[in-house]
Amino acid sequence: MIPFGPRLMGQTEKALNRVLQRILEHHDLGEPQWVTLRLAQDRRPAGSLADFVAGEGQYPYAVGIIAGLHARGLLRDDALTEEGRLLVARVSATVDHQVGHLWAAIPDDQATNAALALNHLLSGCRQLVADDVQPTPATRRIRTTREAAGETLPDA
Repeated sequence: MIPFGPRLMGQTEKALNRVLQRILEHHDLGEPQWVTLRLAQDRRPAGSLADFVAGEGQYPYAVGIIAGLHARGLLRDDALTEEGRLLVARVSATVDHQVGHLWAAIPDDQATNAALALNHLLSGCRQLVADDVQPTPATRRIRTTREAAGETLPDA
């Protein structure tokens, strides 16, 4: 058994992502498009979808993703079209069919503890990447290397 930690988290995320990508390929979608559709389905109406996707999905190129989904008829006026809702439902059902039994097999108390641990990690990681975090020695080296190459970088 892999102990709880970065290796387990990484391998689990990669395995689940491979399952999802295999499903999305059948619908000519990539992960950024899927995340955008899900966020469009789940979001509250305040603000633009592009801003919401850029923040929640961590996709700075959200406007392009949204434009592509508009062109496919899956989004209109920052909301899912009927075709978009049907696609999200089909993909969600396929994902549930593929891995739902794995999630269901986790006892409630273990799922609760896992949720607490993962939410703690998520919150901490979000704080680390927030704009007000001071650069680490590693990011200083990256910044110095990029600046030496003539790149203009925003303040860290």
